[in-house]
Amino acid sequence: MTMEINDLIMLIGAMGGLEGAKWIVRSIRHWQSDRRKEDAAADSLVDENHRRRIDWMEKRVEEKDKKIDALYDELRQEQSRSLKLLSDCHKCELEAMRGKMMRCEVPGCADRRPASGY
Repeated sequence: MTMEINDLIMLIGAMGGLEGAKWIVRSIRHWQSDRRKEDAAADSLVDENHRRRIDWMEKRVEEKDKKIDALYDELRQEQSRSLKLLSDCHKCELEAMRGKMMRCEVPGCADRRPASGY
């Protein structure tokens, strides 16, 4: 038995004496709480990584929304320009048809065909 006590004392001395023994006792008593702390630290790192990725994705979506809005504005401008040109063409066609209708088939006579107030 004396041999075992001497071996235990030498082992404790080799591990750092009283501080080594305290460290072993603390490790055994608090291993679950230490594990929970490590898990919590890892979870917080994962959460922070997720937050950064979400922020990055939100910025990309915002940039794409701005780009889409700009494209829609450009589309609306082109559509309004096309409608204005179409309206101008129709006005010109109506004027041409009106001119055709009012054109006299017998120029320079009092007997105008087609008859009109002109």
